[in-house]
Amino acid sequence: MRPGHPAPQPVGDALGQDDAQHRAQHTPGRSERSTAAARAPPPRAACFRSAAEPPVGGTGVSAGVINWWAGRVRDSRGAPLSGDGQVTRRQVTVGAVLAVLVLLVAGVFAVPSWRCELTGCAKDSGGSGSPERPDDRTVSPQEAATRGGYVALGDSYSAGVGVQTGSDDKSEADEGEGGERDKSQADGDGDDGKAGAEAKRTDGVCLRHSAAYYHDVVRTFRFARGSAFWACSGATTAEVLDGRYGREPQTDRVDADTSLVTISIGGNDAGFTKVLTRCLAEVLLGDCRGQDDQVAERLDTLTRTLPRVLTDLTSRAPSARVLVVGYPRMFAAEPQRGEATIGKDDQRWLNERTRELDDIIARSARAADRGLVEAGKRGSVEYVEAYDAFDGHETGTADPYVNGLKLDLRALSAETRSFHPTEGGHRALGELVERQIRKGPGRPLAARAADLAPPTTRE
Repeated sequence: MRPGHPAPQPVGDALGQDDAQHRAQHTPGRSERSTAAARAPPPRAACFRSAAEPPVGGTGVSAGVINWWAGRVRDSRGAPLSGDGQVTRRQVTVGAVLAVLVLLVAGVFAVPSWRCELTGCAKDSGGSGSPERPDDRTVSPQEAATRGGYVALGDSYSAGVGVQTGSDDKSEADEGEGGERDKSQADGDGDDGKAGAEAKRTDGVCLRHSAAYYHDVVRTFRFARGSAFWACSGATTAEVLDGRYGREPQTDRVDADTSLVTISIGGNDAGFTKVLTRCLAEVLLGDCRGQDDQVAERLDTLTRTLPRVLTDLTSRAPSARVLVVGYPRMFAAEPQRGEATIGKDDQRWLNERTRELDDIIARSARAADRGLVEAGKRGSVEYVEAYDAFDGHETGTADPYVNGLKLDLRALSAETRSFHPTEGGHRALGELVERQIRKGPGRPLAARAADLAPPTTRE
């Protein structure tokens, strides 16, 4: 989206609205039901509005129904159980018991309204739309993610910071998957339309890198409207919303044609770079656990700013799947030795703060997704659990997926890649994202039939 263009407004009605009126208006007769049953696809579970509403047509079991049943019950010789034509107590009992059993069985297969509202289950439509959205189709998670464009947002963990680079490496803020969205990003800010051949090793400001997991995703899946890479090192939630280094906000890159967004955000809000720097610097002054209060205050602020980011994204792209990627712990679950100047107890403390950060991100994502379901939007917000993604490959191991302290001896300072994922770490994050794309949010997803495209996985 370019500056000056208004943000797309949320669209769509609730997929799980009351269908009682629809059933009342379209209940066929016996012969019509027989004909319809022969050609209709297997029905999906219907959404009932309350536990009190009967799960099958009708208003319940009346005395007339019981009498009707009793009049047809016969003994082993074929004679009516009641010879005088009157309904006996035994007949009433049998009829009542069987009627209750019928209701119980029907209740087992009915889907209560609370479940429909939570999961957005489809109406009894055979998976081909609803009265409110006749052109909707129930789609697989992969179809929902790839029917439009893919936009990668976030901070350094999404940008690709941490990879050991060579002079011939490129930043692919630009070489996406062949759409208009990609060709406009050759210099990393999307304005001059140069080809990917002129891309630099890394974008000079945002440090986007060709080893970021974004590139694994676009090599695996084909997105109908292309892909775009706008993650920026050092980004906070405020900068995702308001812009960084004088550039437009990351959320402005998302629009109604976007079908997939990936984002890692929150680590800089928690001040983890400052925390690690202090841990390294204060080895002679004490442990780094004295920062508890500052970290707690920053995390508390994140509980208010992160929901704003998710709300903005889902407002601009109400049909998109938004995948919010958590942060891996950098240190072993049970540290065996110090790392640089960070002792074992401090490593445990840093792991605990990472877990706390991830929990906030997960809760925010779940709350945002519930909001979409309640509003009847087609999209989703999904948390991608990454806390143990580097298990066995933490900093200090033989094959680390995250860098430890890396010093630039010429500048006498820590390198930017310190405590960021290695190339193997970015591959591991990419595998998690790809798995989530295929898995989905655990509830049905819908898309307009006109928006669906052919093959979504690359050969």
